[in-house]
Amino acid sequence: MRPGFQIFLAAGIIFSTLAVQAGESPQPAITDTENIRDVFFAPRHEAVIYAEISERVTRITKEFGESFSREEPLLFLDDKFYQLQYQKYEAQLAHAKAAAEQAEILYQKQSELKSARAQLATAMSRRDSLKKMIQAELNLKPLMAEKEVAQQNWESTERLYRDNAVSSMTLEEAKRDYIIAEANLENFKLRQELDLRDVEDAVITAQLNLDLAEANQKPALEAAKKNLAIAQFNRDSSL
Repeated sequence: MRPGFQIFLAAGIIFSTLAVQAGESPQPAITDTENIRDVFFAPRHEAVIYAEISERVTRITKEFGESFSREEPLLFLDDKFYQLQYQKYEAQLAHAKAAAEQAEILYQKQSELKSARAQLATAMSRRDSLKKMIQAELNLKPLMAEKEVAQQNWESTERLYRDNAVSSMTLEEAKRDYIIAEANLENFKLRQELDLRDVEDAVITAQLNLDLAEANQKPALEAAKKNLAIAQFNRDSSL
């Protein structure tokens, strides 16, 4: 429940006798020292007090000559209109909050967004797995071993050829096996690089699709948030 309007130094009227400083009693001013009946009280300080709004005064808390303390309410104004305004803005704020929450839920649950996020996650997972395999050389090890065996066979066959232990045809076959093993290894490395490039492109494409899906859905969410901010401002301004 919003507190009622409390006017501390305002009312739209001249209430000079209430403006005496807190804790001070009015001092008598004697106009005729020979006749005490002519004594009257005058305030030490006077002030014109007024309200920022124009409403009917419903209650005055002080009597003539009474002192008051800082921030003590002197009178109350009729605040029925402002109470109704506050309640209206409270209802609008609650509605805007509910709309913003619903927009956020819809934003997160959109099938297009879910699909785009899933595609991005899949592409990133494939890329990371391939990178790990390349770094660990898991798929290269068999081909590297074949190349090493072929190289050793070629070198040993070459020594035998120099000793006239094998024919030139056998030497050429050993050399050919080595060249094939080396080519297989280099071709596999090239395929890995191309595969990595493909999955990197897939990640970029998936990210672009997600950004586009979010861009298509964000206006509704942003509009709901804007309405919420306006409702919050209206409610707070009515305090």
